[in-house]
Amino acid sequence: MFEDQNTSILDTYFGTHSPFWRLAFDSRALELSAIKGTTNIAIALNSVQTMKIQSLTGVTASLDIEIEIYGHPLHLHLVGRKINDKEWGGTASAYADTESVARDLVMGLSFAEQVVSEANSVIVILDKEGYVQRFNHLSEEYTGKKEQDVIGKNVYDLFMTAEEGASSRKNI
Repeated sequence: MFEDQNTSILDTYFGTHSPFWRLAFDSRALELSAIKGTTNIAIALNSVQTMKIQSLTGVTASLDIEIEIYGHPLHLHLVGRKINDKEWGGTASAYADTESVARDLVMGLSFAEQVVSEANSVIVILDKEGYVQRFNHLSEEYTGKKEQDVIGKNVYDLFMTAEEGASSRKNI
């Protein structure tokens, strides 16, 4: 019964069973929304909850968290990762209602992440602006830099002189 209420509450406030979530590096407010990039509701987190989310790395993972929305307690299952050096994000689901879905999602994403992480090739995934999204194990070995330290940083600033970065940007 309680699980059904959690799903119903998410549906009522977001129109979906799996709203998007986001946490900024300088905030203790978990932002929940039906549409990625907007905020429908911001929920105050305690320091333990905030640290739990901020411990996520660039590898997709899951964690559970208990919050309250307008007086309704919710046990959520968060699936997400560190998006850049200033935020974490992903999707939230009523914990008991979607545990198997979240587990399957994590297993599927974990396999993809494992392929990227353990490939015998240097793999650096960038967004269109040149910000590092993924940095695999071999990249760490070659550069001496850890993925957690380069996620969200600009590749031009990390690995090129200002002149090289400007020249490279012109060619892309």
